[in-house]
Amino acid sequence: MIFKYIKSDFLGNVSTQMLGTGVAQLLPLLMMPILTRLYSEEEFGVYSTFLAYSAVLIVAVSARYQVAILLPKQDEDALKVFKLSNIITSVTSLFLLLISLVIYLGFKNPLNQNGLIFLIPIYVFFFGLWQSYFNLSIRFKKFKVTAISKIVQSIGYIGISCIIGLIFTPLGLVLGKAAGVLSSLMFIIFKLKPKKHSFSGTQLKEAALKYIDYPKFNLIPALLDTLSLQALIILIGYYYTDLELGYFGLANICISAPLALIGVAYRDVFYQRITSLINDNQIRHAKSFFLKSSAILGLLGVSIFFILFFYGADLFSFVFGLKWSTSGKFASILAFSLVFRLVVSPLSSILYATGKVKIVSLWQSIYFVTTFSTLFIAILIYKSDIYALLKVYVLHEVVLYMLYYYLQYNSINKLIK
Repeated sequence: MIFKYIKSDFLGNVSTQMLGTGVAQLLPLLMMPILTRLYSEEEFGVYSTFLAYSAVLIVAVSARYQVAILLPKQDEDALKVFKLSNIITSVTSLFLLLISLVIYLGFKNPLNQNGLIFLIPIYVFFFGLWQSYFNLSIRFKKFKVTAISKIVQSIGYIGISCIIGLIFTPLGLVLGKAAGVLSSLMFIIFKLKPKKHSFSGTQLKEAALKYIDYPKFNLIPALLDTLSLQALIILIGYYYTDLELGYFGLANICISAPLALIGVAYRDVFYQRITSLINDNQIRHAKSFFLKSSAILGLLGVSIFFILFFYGADLFSFVFGLKWSTSGKFASILAFSLVFRLVVSPLSSILYATGKVKIVSLWQSIYFVTTFSTLFIAILIYKSDIYALLKVYVLHEVVLYMLYYYLQYNSINKLIK
């Protein structure tokens, strides 16, 4: 059975995704020792702040319709959702740009420095379109295209970041990130070459209404969920020093690497496969597939945990320079929550496949309230230093992600009954 599973098309697709994602993550990590010497701790803090605000806005830029591109049984219906997603992304990004102008002219804000505030809506626009094209590629099983697009994105990021870092440094990491997403978007458009379909306003309205649950029930909770994930960066930037924010920024980048390498690659193919099994009414196979996926991700997560927990500080000092040893200590603390996130996050798409969007929304709302409540109590009442804050955060993550996993398992188990 194991041999048969290894030879399956699914695992081949996962391997393709993981190879592309792996190279895409490995390239920046290999260059990170250079970037940590070109850019200061404070500049990594600015980069982390940019990514945190952008991540929140990216969730809303297409009103979550990009998630629904995989769901229709007919390709023509999927293309309607795809076009709808791109239209909403364009309108929303323009609105964000106007908001940025108002803030720049009327309010003093740290993001105003060097025009950073205008780069956020531009980056969000590029990334919003990229998400739609990426999901369309997944639907058509163009896994090699999606894998290579991630590599192109990384090459653009590290190339521009290094070049600007040698000339001037303030926004090099930010400009590099935006250039990487744009180059990846252009590549995936060129390779996918989606056929142009002329859909009427009525047809697009029908598609919007058919999948209205995504903006209606998932948009606000998804925003809250992303705010929760970015809570540490936002609050560390506000209540702690720029130096500590920079140290955490590097630790967060490195912790996110295995989540992207394994978790995102697995999630992309898992969503397509689990949706297909459920649509074909193969519920028991879907449940078995879910449990096998849990075991595989769990083994990978535990392996990474041991490396970071026992050797984090030494590893960071050796690779990135002695001044970054504090980032390694932060990473060793965060490693425990990494295991749970690595198992649970990639499998969360089962709730979309089973039509349990409201459950996702409920959990995301709970996660938002408890995350900020926990962190504010630790910061404002107990006056925690940053090490204590990270430990409290990890404990919270473990409890909430265990609950999330139970909800995922229950959603597929109920279909059998």
